[in-house]
Amino acid sequence: MSKPIVYIHRQVEDDKQALGFITVEHECIPKYADVCLELSYINNEKKISSVTPGMYNLVYTWSPRFERKLWLVENVDGRSGIRIHAANYHHQLNGCIAPGTHTADIDGDGYLDVTSSLAALNRFHKAMEPFEKTGAIIFIKEAKYSVKP
Repeated sequence: MSKPIVYIHRQVEDDKQALGFITVEHECIPKYADVCLELSYINNEKKISSVTPGMYNLVYTWSPRFERKLWLVENVDGRSGIRIHAANYHHQLNGCIAPGTHTADIDGDGYLDVTSSLAALNRFHKAMEPFEKTGAIIFIKEAKYSVKP
């Protein structure tokens, strides 16, 4: 069985975060699509930066921190523990990726957050179920627009 491809299409980035879309395709058939939230790119620094744009392996492994199986981004230069997990706000991320259903400034801090992240994560896991043993490929694309100073 061929591996699915997960795309992270970063659309806009500011001083704190990047927003975009996460999609899953298998054999050119779309299986999943939602918005996603990451930290801004700061030279791939641990815990404060999103992952360098590029291609990586994804594996489905147990996360002691989240006490459940999650998809792990492998072979990120100088980094480990990068997961796709539920989070609504940029300050809940340490370099990971959070899917959501919509964007809204939930906490009134002036930054767009993602809504219904756990529901979006569960849909992502459902789309990825057939591939839990084979893994996947993830392509991360840099933001189209940056509003960084």
